Amino acid sequence: MYTASKRLIVAKWLIIAMLLVSLTTSRVFAQNFSLGAKAGPLVLWSPFGDKEDGKGYDVQPKFGYYVAGIINFPLKNNYTCVIEGGFSQKGRKVEFEGNFNNGTYYFVDAALLLRKSFNFNLGKNIPATGFFNIGPHISYWLGGKGTVGGVGGDGSPYKIEFIDSLTADDNDFKTMYMVDVNRWLFGADI
Repeated sequence: MYTASKRLIVAKWLIIAMLLVSLTTSRVFAQNFSLGAKAGPLVLWSPFGDKEDGKGYDVQPKFGYYVAGIINFPLKNNYTCVIEGGFSQKGRKVEFEGNFNNGTYYFVDAALLLRKSFNFNLGKNIPATGFFNIGPHISYWLGGKGTVGGVGGDGSPYKIEFIDSLTADDNDFKTMYMVDVNRWLFGADI
């Protein structure tokens, strides 16, 4: 299992490699496709799927980030196929009955998008291009960590560990065991 420092080192080298590849190959393949990178902050509110399950819980915003490499393949009629692959940090922050759980989760992400571009003018002699994306997004949950405790205190840290089944040895109070969970998340980007 990756530690936070190993994930940070891998993410740093991935970003450096993507930047170097985009700088060295963009001139050679400029007419066929384009490479790039994107990064930005995330703000997440994770509500409960069932309103009854969420009663008594106060969901707070949780901050994270997303970094990705992008490949664009031009198509006809101002359409483009966009392939994204990257890393994200997401989480959940919940308060309940004087207690809290502040979890941070790490994901590998991929998206395949169809982009429609259109040109317009922001003002006289100020051309601009807008676009609309739609397509599937897939994430794989790598792991995470968090803190659980009382609202007035610092709380106790924990790490997330994925296991197939609980055994008598799985009694570490500094570990949140995720038993036989689905680590694949599927969604749509618009």
